[in-house]
Amino acid sequence: MIGFAKKKNEFDFEKSIHDQQIISHVESISSFLERESQYDVAPFSNQALLKFKSLEESKKEKAVQQLKILNQLLLSTYSFIEKDIPKEFPLPHPERFLVEKALQFFDLKLRDDFWATVQPHDILEIYNEDGIQVFRTFNFFETSGYSLTDLLINEWYNLWERPKFVLQRIFEYSNGIMSGEMTGVVKMDISKHIVKEIYSATDELAGFTPRSTLVEFGHICPLYNPKNNFDSKVTGIIVSSTAQTHTMGSEDTRKVILF
Repeated sequence: MIGFAKKKNEFDFEKSIHDQQIISHVESISSFLERESQYDVAPFSNQALLKFKSLEESKKEKAVQQLKILNQLLLSTYSFIEKDIPKEFPLPHPERFLVEKALQFFDLKLRDDFWATVQPHDILEIYNEDGIQVFRTFNFFETSGYSLTDLLINEWYNLWERPKFVLQRIFEYSNGIMSGEMTGVVKMDISKHIVKEIYSATDELAGFTPRSTLVEFGHICPLYNPKNNFDSKVTGIIVSSTAQTHTMGSEDTRKVILF
């Protein structure tokens, strides 16, 4: 089991139209992943719903739109993922087709040479210009316990605790890519390190199991509007990495010391 035990909306609060929509979308995506893949991913946590409720309506609308796109993406492309691709046409990653469709759905463009750096077991994550993870390959959920809503409304640096020197290097790479100072496909020179899930630790009684993970970054690459050239404004980032669960449970995870 990955994620939260709670699968239905048992959280009691006065819901706006966007509150109702986000619950509907994340429950639909969660059910889809449970049905069509090996991953049991929670739709939301209490903490995530509380934060979503406090957002400005414009930010809620943007989040709901991203979920709607992801829902449509999964429903329209899942049958074409690895299991239906002829073995004589191997891909560098079993979910490449889904990643490329996600880029299209989110109106983003990726350099083709990025795929030459990707290994089949890599986790691939797409972030928008606000630092929000809008898409991740399914294998991301092998080592993450966060709900879909946690991932949707929180910047990456509010979800995971890392060693300070690693965090500094990540900011250098992400800021360098977003500013255009770094271009093309960039190898991330960051040593293997431990990452701790921290955002939803208070939701453990609801079924959340905080964990620490051994992470190694691969490459980072800018994303662009498909209508523009590769020397135009950067509108997102794609990152590759590998991850292995180090500890599970609050007690063991709290004992992990980050240097």
